[in-house]
Amino acid sequence: MKSKHSTDDELVYLSLQPAVLTKADRARLAIVKSAIVVFAEQGLENASYARIATRAKVSRNLIIHYFPKKADLFQMCARFVRADMQALAVASLGQASRADEMLRKYVRACFIWMERDPLYNRFWLLVFAVAGQNEKFRKFHTELVDVGEARIQKLLEKGIQEKVFRSGPDLRARAKQIQAIITGVLTNMFTETTGSFPKDFPSVIENLCLHCAGWEPGSKRLP
Repeated sequence: MKSKHSTDDELVYLSLQPAVLTKADRARLAIVKSAIVVFAEQGLENASYARIATRAKVSRNLIIHYFPKKADLFQMCARFVRADMQALAVASLGQASRADEMLRKYVRACFIWMERDPLYNRFWLLVFAVAGQNEKFRKFHTELVDVGEARIQKLLEKGIQEKVFRSGPDLRARAKQIQAIITGVLTNMFTETTGSFPKDFPSVIENLCLHCAGWEPGSKRLP
């Protein structure tokens, strides 16, 4: 399967590696992108370094050099795909200035990401499956999720300052609720027949997330 992905992959990779993209980085990026495809198509257990090497046009020994264990490569792929989704979501924040508008853009960007590349969706479902079976990887996945929750919490704090969200001591819990809504909805849409959701479904989910944030529809500023 050929990925239809259009994000600048090098920029996404650089977000994980704070350095200039070197020749070695380009080789690792090629390995990671190829591994995502192979993992998505073959699963974690059946994916082989030989198949990944063929797709990446590198030697199997080079993959072993950078990623001695398949678990290491799988984690790097998970970081990359998660960073790719977050890159699109974070970029969307610049399209608005007020916190409630920014949260709406953030949620909508997650839907756009889902529709953009079914291959990445398949890989991310595999991440959920592995996290559900492997305690070590579950902790790793939780760390990835925590980054997204912290970003949402910052939006909530901004909204409280702007008086578009109600204040309260439970900001982390609210952020987790919003993250769980997004993740749950995307998982359902990944795994159900195309067209089984109404056209206004993204807007409904945006409003649900805003409700969890403490926003009241129709109000520009809370008292």
